[in-house]
Amino acid sequence: NIQHLIWRSSKMLLTQDKDGDLYELNPENGNAEKIASDAVATFVSLDGEKIAVLEHSSLEIFGATEKEYRRFALPDTATVMGLEWHEDNEHLLVRYPSTVRILDMSDSGLENFVPVVGAYRSVAYIPQENRLYVVHTDGTVNALEFSK
Repeated sequence: NIQHLIWRSSKMLLTQDKDGDLYELNPENGNAEKIASDAVATFVSLDGEKIAVLEHSSLEIFGATEKEYRRFALPDTATVMGLEWHEDNEHLLVRYPSTVRILDMSDSGLENFVPVVGAYRSVAYIPQENRLYVVHTDGTVNALEFSK
């Protein structure tokens, strides 16, 4: 019973069922391969080559090859509200209820997984500008520009 469909640029379709099982489906030959279970949400990178799968207790990253696979035990995974891929496809913006953090794909120990935004009302990342716009709890708005 398919609940969600997501298209990848590599001509693959991602399907997620109601149990949280995530499959990669080749629409040309109909072959499907289960790549994750317990999926809460799925986010495809801007270039379509990587998939971030938020699960109840972890975050899995699938790349074009098995060598690019990563698994992160994020703090308070259950409270993550959303993910957005940075324009370099090597970082993820991780939205929690009261902070936004940046995850570097090479930071397996999460040493640099620190907040870049504190309490906020709303955020929007614009990849073309490489900026994160923030509406703070006091109503002020500012933009954080990330280095390339």
